[in-house]
Amino acid sequence: MALERPFIRGSNLPINPELLPQGPVNLFARFISPNPITSVNPVQRFPSIHPNAFLSPFSTVIGDVIICDNVFVAPSATLRADEGTPFFMARVPIFKTE
Repeated sequence: MALERPFIRGSNLPINPELLPQGPVNLFARFISPNPITSVNPVQRFPSIHPNAFLSPFSTVIGDVIICDNVFVAPSATLRADEGTPFFMARVPIFKTE
């Protein structure tokens, strides 16, 4: 069975609205995923992203990354914490030097 297309380019056929995406569609999607399982790190860890953080289009967040409140991740930025300690992205310094 062939897949039915919602429209054919250049045709005058009516568009079937049931075949079009429903709701908001983000063409500038972000890539957010757990780290890959390796021999060094056999446990998958998912990123933790605060709802008020802003991830720009085409940004990538992989692994044990913690993004706090009011953090801006620039376009095309990659935050990848596959192995080792987690990455902690905050809007204020964590450690104060005196």
